[in-house]
Amino acid sequence: MKKPLLIISSLTLIGIVSSCNRITPRSSSIVSSSDESSSSEMSTSSSESSSFSSSSSKALKNAIKIVLDNKEIRENLTFSATSYHVYHYDENGKMLSVKGKSDLTLTIYSLNDSSPYSISSSLPIGEYTVHAEYRGYEDEAFFEVIAPSIVEAEEGYCYNTFFDASDYRLDQYENMGVLGPNNTPSLGSPGVLVIPVYFSNVSAPTSLQLEVIQSAFFGESSEVGWESLRSYYEKSSYGRLSFEGFVTAPFQYNMSTDAYASSDDGNGSASSTLAKEAVSWAYAQGYDMSDVDSNEDGYIDALDLIYFTDKPADNGIWWNYTTAASSSRGTKDNPTPSRYFWSRFDMIQNGYYSPNIDTHTIIHENGHMLGLNDYYDYGQTCYPTGGTTMMEFNIGDQDAYSKFILGWVEPKVINDDAMDFRIHLDPFESSGDVILLRDTTYDIWNGTPYDEYLLLQYYTPTGLNEKDSNGYPEWSWYGTGGMFEIPGLQVFHVDSRAAEIYGTGRSVRYTDFPLKEDGYSPTDGIYVSGGFIPASNTPSQSMNVPGGSWGSPFKQIELIPADASTKFQDRHGLRHLGEASSLYTAPGNGGGGSLFSMEKMSALFPNGELFNDESTLGWQFEVEYNDEYGCDLLFSKTN
Repeated sequence: MKKPLLIISSLTLIGIVSSCNRITPRSSSIVSSSDESSSSEMSTSSSESSSFSSSSSKALKNAIKIVLDNKEIRENLTFSATSYHVYHYDENGKMLSVKGKSDLTLTIYSLNDSSPYSISSSLPIGEYTVHAEYRGYEDEAFFEVIAPSIVEAEEGYCYNTFFDASDYRLDQYENMGVLGPNNTPSLGSPGVLVIPVYFSNVSAPTSLQLEVIQSAFFGESSEVGWESLRSYYEKSSYGRLSFEGFVTAPFQYNMSTDAYASSDDGNGSASSTLAKEAVSWAYAQGYDMSDVDSNEDGYIDALDLIYFTDKPADNGIWWNYTTAASSSRGTKDNPTPSRYFWSRFDMIQNGYYSPNIDTHTIIHENGHMLGLNDYYDYGQTCYPTGGTTMMEFNIGDQDAYSKFILGWVEPKVINDDAMDFRIHLDPFESSGDVILLRDTTYDIWNGTPYDEYLLLQYYTPTGLNEKDSNGYPEWSWYGTGGMFEIPGLQVFHVDSRAAEIYGTGRSVRYTDFPLKEDGYSPTDGIYVSGGFIPASNTPSQSMNVPGGSWGSPFKQIELIPADASTKFQDRHGLRHLGEASSLYTAPGNGGGGSLFSMEKMSALFPNGELFNDESTLGWQFEVEYNDEYGCDLLFSKTN
């Protein structure tokens, strides 16, 4: 183990920058000029500048230098949270940044007892040196850890609750949600038209099977193995969404299963044709269709077709999917089909529960009706949310991001009021309590869900999570087989920035002011398409803007595990489903760690310590205490 250099080198002392000359990590580019005093990264006092000027470049060849922006760090911050830079003078005397190089090692030593610390450690109050080694060269710098002034956060001080979330929900935009316009409304009581379908060579469903469908969609929790569609979304939305509607008599389609499959073009054309004919049949039977167009837009709010077949499940026509039928707009009393869900009956009765009614697939697919995207990677190269979200693995409650863009939660948005503060989070599943965090100084939040940020929610294995925290049979081979078994903080990195298409060349650009439909941009008056979200959890469908190229590494929503591992970023991520190491907990409470900082988590972000938009976060946070009732978080500003 290296012992600290007991004498601070004059070379290092020259490089220590006054705290008033603050440099953000965003400006930490490589310095290539041999005139150190002219570098923007090496802002110094006039006396320091003259010292640099009088130094001989020859004497500095192959030396290294640590430069600190501040010699004082508040307790609770890690050393890595403060701005520091390490430079190497190459054989020509040019000064190059080597921060982040694999062969650079940094170790912190206490001047009290010489105890070593890593740069990502939380440091107690005291005096320290940071020791650097690079290619056989060494340097060190002195700094001090001082007591912070920690305040208690409250509404209007350290955070402001965003009460306008429902104004930006997906169903208010033509192109922001999956499948384009005509999302099912996410507030109120949208109507669900459920039509059981059977083919000419298949027996009609029995009365008991029709009762199963009725219970699956509109029954009480006690009538099914978990939740019905209605009971799930009433609970997940905190009472803001309650699906209404009805199940019709069975509709016999005048085709055999073989003929039906042969008529499909691989893009759902057969089911689209069937959907229109099924709705026409329902009209002919005298059903009152005005009950299934709650927003009076001329389209059925949600159409669910539950089919009976003699064919085995496959990845094509005999599977479950949500798509859209091309229909002209109807009226409130005579709405036409738009998006619809096509599902096998045996997915409801799969033998997992008693009563033998399982609605996980129905709940997931009706999430698409509401406009939510799939959060899994269609190529199965990664598992962005770690599987523990309804829109990735069909389990548990909806996540904070989904609820935000559906208008069900109002995040606590962190502001710049204090450098160090403590804040409490209640269990998300029961309260909807969630924190939104991004840069609060240089590139602040745009005030809509359509931006890049972190969302912090406190997970508990209760309510909608409870049954799946004991495992879900479909995933029994992977990890814990379900949701997390212990409580802890979940941290999601969201890139929900909106983009628009403009100009005759159909160029793409990000916008902070996405239009709800095509029109003239409030930014520069150019005619643009309605806003859409270019990031996707499937890399081949994720767009990099500017440029408009596909195959971007940016994810729409991604879990940042507390253990800082990249375990969900490859095809083996399923092995870690429900692992407690993904949760942030106080020490000893079973999670994978208590601290989040951008340096600690840099391997999980495409741009390292920067967000996708190249902004700095400027904060770190730590779980001080947590139990079944919530957690206390300590936030510390780092820039």
